[in-house]
Amino acid sequence: MVDDRIKIYREFSEYMEYPMVMFSEITKKVIDINERAVTVLGENIESVVMQPDKFMYSEDFWGMLHEKRSIIWHRILLIVNGRRYVVSGLINEFQIDGETNYVVMFNLRTDMNLGNVTLERIISHAGLVAFYLYKVEGNWKVRYASRNVNRYGYTSEQFYNGDISLEDFVYPEDRAIIKNSIDVNVAMKNDDFAVDLRVLSEAEDIIMVKVTVHIVRDKYNVIEGIEIVFYDLSGEKDKELRNIYFEKALDKIRTVYIVK
Repeated sequence: MVDDRIKIYREFSEYMEYPMVMFSEITKKVIDINERAVTVLGENIESVVMQPDKFMYSEDFWGMLHEKRSIIWHRILLIVNGRRYVVSGLINEFQIDGETNYVVMFNLRTDMNLGNVTLERIISHAGLVAFYLYKVEGNWKVRYASRNVNRYGYTSEQFYNGDISLEDFVYPEDRAIIKNSIDVNVAMKNDDFAVDLRVLSEAEDIIMVKVTVHIVRDKYNVIEGIEIVFYDLSGEKDKELRNIYFEKALDKIRTVYIVK
């Protein structure tokens, strides 16, 4: 007998504009998958494994997922038949007969540049502020700043036109931390890493954040840019990890099961 929650997820997947795969944590077997996900991941899937991408803290990821049961995250690793896919999207955890299962609604991370509308939504609802830097005449400039940087009193345009730099955003005593971290990791050819530091709001409030950095390289292994994502550690953003869009969509289905 198919569990009612699986029936609801299957029905829900028909309404989804994103790829969706449902699988067992223990057996790694696919419980259900929609056509969009088959297009991305392929057919005849033997196993699916999920984990945070390598520069994310595993304890933070699993801790939030187990507590919230439903989170949106900007960089997740799906391993399907041994092949690795970096994705962004929603993960929902639910239990059947004491066994843990996951539903993942996603887009390929490689399909979404920072600034993409879908990724902008994911970044915003995950409580993140993101930047993309590129080098101009030997200096790093901001090509993209997520709109929700306004939570710190700034606008994206201020970073684009040079009124404020990323260095200005970081608390003065911590600026060397991010600079040295980038220099050291680039020299070690480590393209993904994280540090904790403080940022300064427009009102000069000091906020503790976790910063994850991803070095972007071209096919010749030359550095094209740097993705820098700030996650507020003050605890005020945790509630935004709830799946607002998922719950609204489920409300449209006749029988509603929201897994808490």
